[in-house]
Amino acid sequence: MDNTSLLSTTGAYIKVQRLIHLALLAGQIFFLVVAFILRSTGAFPTLFEDANIFLLAVLLITASAIGAGLFIFKQRMATVAEKTDMADKLADYRAAAIVKYALAEAPSFFAIIAYMFTGNMIILGIAIAIIAYFAMMWPSVEKMSSEMNLNPDEKMKLEKPETLL
Repeated sequence: MDNTSLLSTTGAYIKVQRLIHLALLAGQIFFLVVAFILRSTGAFPTLFEDANIFLLAVLLITASAIGAGLFIFKQRMATVAEKTDMADKLADYRAAAIVKYALAEAPSFFAIIAYMFTGNMIILGIAIAIIAYFAMMWPSVEKMSSEMNLNPDEKMKLEKPETLL
């Protein structure tokens, strides 16, 4: 088997999808840890005493971005069901998933920045909750086949890592 076919298997696709998710998740966790250390050591001073406006903004941005991400993802998945080629379905799934990830990641970063500015622990808790939600989006074969509404034959292809696309 040559290298080009190794890159075009369902197993390789799932590995790359998981790598994308893991990289985005790790970035959020790293930024959260750095922000917490900077605040805890006093290296980053409180810039805003009144955290209420930031708390409201974090809540609104989180609800809006995650809601938009889910809406866009579901719209894209409706078009995936109409496709017949598995490679096309997986390419569209990846694009839709990246949009969903980005719209879940953005409020996380905003909440972490708001925490840095205010030191408000409620905002920190919201950031942690967003990151936990993001972690639950981990791509699995079962989740992907369900979200793409694959038929049993397509699901079987996705479950076999050596299946060529």
